[in-house]
Amino acid sequence: MKLKKSLLLSMLALGLAACGSGGDNKPNFSAKNIQKNAGKFLADTAKEVEVNGMLLSRTVKEKDGVAEISEIYNNPQYKQQGTITTLVLGNKKILLVPEGATIDGPSVILSDSNNPSAVGTNLNYARYGKYAEKKDGVQTEHQFFLGHITPEKTMPGQGEVTYKGLAFYNKLITDKEQAGDQKAVANVTGQSSFKVDFLAKKITGEISSNSNEFETLTFKADISGNRFKTENEKAQSDGKQQLNAMHGAFYGPQAEEIAGVYHSLQRGVSIDGAFGAKQQNKP
Repeated sequence: MKLKKSLLLSMLALGLAACGSGGDNKPNFSAKNIQKNAGKFLADTAKEVEVNGMLLSRTVKEKDGVAEISEIYNNPQYKQQGTITTLVLGNKKILLVPEGATIDGPSVILSDSNNPSAVGTNLNYARYGKYAEKKDGVQTEHQFFLGHITPEKTMPGQGEVTYKGLAFYNKLITDKEQAGDQKAVANVTGQSSFKVDFLAKKITGEISSNSNEFETLTFKADISGNRFKTENEKAQSDGKQQLNAMHGAFYGPQAEEIAGVYHSLQRGVSIDGAFGAKQQNKP
């Protein structure tokens, strides 16, 4: 099943938000700008090439308002022959933005009762989000990011760059007493902002909620080749110290974009999601 050309052009208009707009990150929806880049974008998204990223899966079962979470870390590294518009789960190919879906802004959130999902379409070279499958009261969730990863030989060797974009977040209640009056939410759009020092091979960043549903999450990670991750593989919290976990990669010919997944443990709640951001300046 292929996306209609009109839908891809709509995605292009959204994905070019930072092109030609300087540091204010305002979308450039001019026909000239879209036409200039349409051919390459359509070719890249339709071409079957090696697509790299990460896929983290878990099962979630709610009982009396509390989420019981079982993580499935079989093989988190995602490497498939395909396009950035499809997610491969076992022997299934899932179209991330189905034909006829309405794109209203730089993301697509589908509230299907059996397969709720959220997909970021603000990037040219990658996709990120969550795809879920419900069956017999249990929801299997797949957090992912995938795309045309930056070749290691073309990664910038120096310079400091700011990346800004979006993040999806999900909040699950793991302890009612500790969580207080907090409510569970799913597939909500927030903001992401990162600073990269290519010489030091370090990345720091923040993920925030648009409606103050949690305090801004901070991350510090090391860059290795064309990927980055926090020192702690999984989120940790002992009530005093909180360590947020993040995994991500650089996308585009010269690290024009980043995408990744993250996780945070707080008092009585678990917050996680995926993010995607674009360069705001050149290295």
